Amino acid sequence: MVLKAIQPTITLKITHIAKNTAVPATVLSCMLNTIKIFFAAFLIAVPTLIVAQDDPELNRRAERSFNEGRDYFAHGMFERAIEQMQRVLNRNPDHLPSLYFYGVSNFELARYEEALEAFTAITDQEEFDPMFNDSWLLKGRCFLHLGKPGMAIEPLEKFQEIASGSRWESTAVEWLSNARFINQAIHEPVDFEPRQVELPVEDHQSIYLPVKSLDGERLVYTVRERGTEYIVSSAKTEDGWSTPMRYSFLEQYPHNAAPSISPDGNIMLLTICNHRDNIGGCDLYLAVRSESTGEWRGPYNLGEQVNSRGWDSQPAFGPDGRTFYFASDRPGGEGGRDIWYSRILSGGNFATPVNAGPKINSPGNEASPFLHKDGRTLFFKSNGHPGMGDYDIFVARKDDDGKWEPPVNLGYPINTMAHDGAIFVDSDGLTAYMASDRFQPPEKRGIYRIFSFSLPDYAQASPVTYIQAKVFDALSGKPLKANARIVNLTKNETVYNHILGSAGTMFAVLTTEADYSLNVHKKGYEFVSRRISVEGKATAEDPFVINIPLKPLPEEHDTVENSIVLENVLFEFGSHRLDTSSFSELDRLVEYLDAQEEVKVEIHGHTDNIGDPDDNLTLSEKRAESVVEYLIEKGIDPERISSRGFGESKPIADNETEEGRALNRRTEMVVVRDNKED
Repeated sequence: MVLKAIQPTITLKITHIAKNTAVPATVLSCMLNTIKIFFAAFLIAVPTLIVAQDDPELNRRAERSFNEGRDYFAHGMFERAIEQMQRVLNRNPDHLPSLYFYGVSNFELARYEEALEAFTAITDQEEFDPMFNDSWLLKGRCFLHLGKPGMAIEPLEKFQEIASGSRWESTAVEWLSNARFINQAIHEPVDFEPRQVELPVEDHQSIYLPVKSLDGERLVYTVRERGTEYIVSSAKTEDGWSTPMRYSFLEQYPHNAAPSISPDGNIMLLTICNHRDNIGGCDLYLAVRSESTGEWRGPYNLGEQVNSRGWDSQPAFGPDGRTFYFASDRPGGEGGRDIWYSRILSGGNFATPVNAGPKINSPGNEASPFLHKDGRTLFFKSNGHPGMGDYDIFVARKDDDGKWEPPVNLGYPINTMAHDGAIFVDSDGLTAYMASDRFQPPEKRGIYRIFSFSLPDYAQASPVTYIQAKVFDALSGKPLKANARIVNLTKNETVYNHILGSAGTMFAVLTTEADYSLNVHKKGYEFVSRRISVEGKATAEDPFVINIPLKPLPEEHDTVENSIVLENVLFEFGSHRLDTSSFSELDRLVEYLDAQEEVKVEIHGHTDNIGDPDDNLTLSEKRAESVVEYLIEKGIDPERISSRGFGESKPIADNETEEGRALNRRTEMVVVRDNKED
């Protein structure tokens, strides 16, 4: 929760408690953190600015101490303010303005026991003075900081009652919601066993904002020392992690941080602050890694298409390596800092950033987004959703319609009343990494280290793996710029659809909860169909690394020697009716035939040896005909396609096992090319 701080130039008319005379007063400057900003908004109330001259309750010496203490308070000199207010209270222990200043000053110095004593003395007055209404709020906050959320509820309920119908009502509701959440969370803690990631860094260096490569072989993170930040990389070794290395291409940028690496490892998004090329204070930049040399080029400012005049930072790639999320305080958001997303387009352009919406963004601040590689689980930090205190870590998921569900707090003690920061979740969806100083000894507070821990069940993402493939000419071995598409067969959702680069390589993230079809085609070459069986079988440590040779179509022969198995063309059990999961594959085949009008194909149907041979022959013929009918419905000339059924007569595997029979139940395509002399 954040309220805008009142600027120090505002002047209010304050009613003197003794004489009813109006006097001008200057409102306090912005405080140092979220809680202090909140109080700066509340401290425009009369008690914070009372002038004590001629107060009949005070003698001249006490009056002088009060005025000096008030001035110290206004300048943020809380220790001095406490000393002066204590002098007043020694003689006048029930002087409410002094109690109030004494309480707030102690609160600002995190002396919550002393602050609580003062606010309790105010709220326990038989005739409560409404000038001090926010003492109920401050009393509740003291209980929260002292780890007594149950005792915070009553004073916060009283504050909500007082604030009802006023402009502070929503604020009161929010603080009370936080207290109730904290009380429940502390009584229902989640398992949390953080383990420090041992990295060879100097004792004085803070390290944070970690990301891992998809294969787990590299850890990239930010180092802060001597007033600057820079990105480093450590490689996985037998003993842990190597000595961090700085990126040479970033050496001329003294404030670079918050990296995100695309799944294929070839693009880095990062934040650079306070640079002459920036549009705002902190901008997003991009660097590109050469596949052939491994060298990085850049960084390049994303320009006004993405960056604003304000603060843009903490980018996070999605699984496609094109969509990315980031935090920004640009206009048009739901609160202070919001989470936005954009996309890398062709030609060096970027999509106009879109706000992640009110389910994710609150009237407060959101930052440090991380979209897991499953593409539907978003982690971020927020101080605007109900939580433990300052910033908490939340998780939100997309539903089947692609809309965000309400975020869920990761719970206590993952979140605490401290400022809990960014989180990264590994490819297994279970292991999380975060930076914190809360596990450091007192003398090292403020020096962050990276820790790993296991997420509770409700916060886990879906595990992912990846496919890395190379497409090349089967005869020459030359890489090919082919068309490649991967479809999630469970959701009938395209997860990869690109024309490959000159290296002929492709890289795509796959969740382990589905099977996929892979189609590759290029004019003048055979159509390739592969089925990638991922479900429950693969991890990012055991990816699919495959070669895909494309055979050139014959120039002088009528028929291609080898048939092509359409691995993703399936039928309903015992029927010739096409399974809906087959449509994606057949649609790719339509594209292939449209692009190569000189090609004719013959569809072959095959079965295993279960059942009557004549029935199997009939079934294979009808299945082949079903494929032909689908292609014709999609616009393919009937003169270019034909079908044949072979039943169980041409097995390609042993029919004695289920695995072998599954291979024998297949649909094939034989390519026929018109002779050029015809």
